[in-house]
Amino acid sequence: MDFGEILDNWENRKTDKKQKMADYLDKYLPDESSKQEKERNQKNENPGKARAQRLKTPPQRTLDLHGMRIKEAIQAVDKFLSTCKKDGIKKVLIIHGKGNHSREPFILARKIKEHIQKSPLTGEWGIPDKHSGGSGAIWVLIRI
Repeated sequence: MDFGEILDNWENRKTDKKQKMADYLDKYLPDESSKQEKERNQKNENPGKARAQRLKTPPQRTLDLHGMRIKEAIQAVDKFLSTCKKDGIKKVLIIHGKGNHSREPFILARKIKEHIQKSPLTGEWGIPDKHSGGSGAIWVLIRI
């Protein structure tokens, strides 16, 4: 027997083991593996649809920062976002107010938006409609 025959036998043995495993999985796990594959394909098929659906859903939790100073508001936002991530929350509303009662309006709003943009926990964000707070609030999608 020469080296070529030995190599061919070795490769055939590997292929046989792989085929036996594939046959076994098909025989005993056909439904579960096909369900998982279908789910994977559906998620990858239209990511824009999933994004649009997340944007349309109302916020699942709300944090009100009225009366807080910048430092304590940022700490509250960090704690809120990490708790929401642990709980599987996908969209939140953070109410920061319009700054009507402060010397310089929108300081807290500006700082909170800057902080959210830098946070590894947050994804897309935006200004809600006027019924949900308008320019005095911000909605945030939490990264999965």
